[in-house]
Amino acid sequence: MRDSEDAQDQTATGECEDHINRMRLEVGLPVRVDYFFSRAYLKADANFGARYVRLSFERRDELQTKRYWLVWDATTVGGLLGDGQRALVR
Repeated sequence: MRDSEDAQDQTATGECEDHINRMRLEVGLPVRVDYFFSRAYLKADANFGARYVRLSFERRDELQTKRYWLVWDATTVGGLLGDGQRALVR
């Protein structure tokens, strides 16, 4: 959506993502819960300096909520600055 506002805090998804979430629901996909990614405290191998981050998605029905995460290594792909602060990835 043109001129949609991005989320300004951790508790919102923003106008554009809300619109995309409606499309995800229409085709049966999980919806994005957070606009901003968060640190994923995973340790794949002690010999590697991977620093994982994730985006949260979920699918709800009458009985349960299933959660999904899109996870990536911010050291390789991007997303974190050297001091652990978030960097905008565009």
